[in-house]
Amino acid sequence: MIQFPIAAQESPANAIACYQKIFDFASENVFALSGFSYEVIINENVIDRTEDAVVQIQIPIEKI
Repeated sequence: MIQFPIAAQESPANAIACYQKIFDFASENVFALSGFSYEVIINENVIDRTEDAVVQIQIPIEKI
């Protein structure tokens, strides 16, 4: 499983950039993404605004 903690402002453009980093990492390291991705807000109990969320993206992988 690839996990990337992302600390950045939530926006569609940022989400695209974060997922692109994951796709690039998988490609460069000869992994195939093999399932559903999950986004978990890992600091949701201590923030007042969703813009301050730290999101962890998890995607199952397989070595090619």
